Amino acid sequence: MTKANSDYAQTDLIVKLIKDLGKVVNIPAALAAESKLIEDLRRDEFGAGAVVASARTDLLSAPTPADYLKAREALSTALVTTFGTQSDAFRAAEADALYRRAVGSLYDHSNELQSALSERFNDLVAAHSLNDAAASLPDFADPYLNLLNVSPAQASAVATWQNVIGELSAVWSAYIRLARHLGHTFGGSEASENLELAFVLFDIPAFDVARSAAVLLASWKGGTDAAKRYGPLLPFVAGPLSGAALHLKPISDADALWRAVQGI
Repeated sequence: MTKANSDYAQTDLIVKLIKDLGKVVNIPAALAAESKLIEDLRRDEFGAGAVVASARTDLLSAPTPADYLKAREALSTALVTTFGTQSDAFRAAEADALYRRAVGSLYDHSNELQSALSERFNDLVAAHSLNDAAASLPDFADPYLNLLNVSPAQASAVATWQNVIGELSAVWSAYIRLARHLGHTFGGSEASENLELAFVLFDIPAFDVARSAAVLLASWKGGTDAAKRYGPLLPFVAGPLSGAALHLKPISDADALWRAVQGI
């Protein structure tokens, strides 16, 4: 990566995040404007050489002294502007300023984005009755499970989940990427590290249920053989299998639920 590109690496990542979020939910206008500002300036930067080349051509082909003087001034302006905006000091300062603006706007609209992602996620859950279907899922952790001993109800439940798991995973992936940019990390190989994730993903009625879901989430994070048998259904079925409905929520709402369950 060149010095020029490295200055804008973080800024470009933020733009990519915003554009990817926009494929899942509507982006707030102010945040979209920050993303467009960065893209426009980056486009102008890449076109700076063409502006200088065009001004030089005009200088060489000026038909009259007056045209020459006009072209001369335009070339001088283009060279001065390009030299300034292409300098390491300017690029570093602008990249930092644009990054701070975009991140600040992302923070300002983080709860709105989390709410929109949660609504999209929960609409999918409700439309396909996933919480009801989860009750009929077979025990994939059972090493003796096979197609011959799966009941029709279990097969139907699996099909229900399979039909929506792609869309569900896409929304969840966008939520996780946003959370990481906001400084949140979910889960680990220990159950205690998955309690916050349990409250984010599920409607936890009691702390024992949270612990049970966290154990399943830890096995998923740890990549145990039993967890692998659930495939893409984890982490989503960890709650329903533990007695908590699948229901995504903003992190602030998850924190409030945690406090309520603990009686704080």
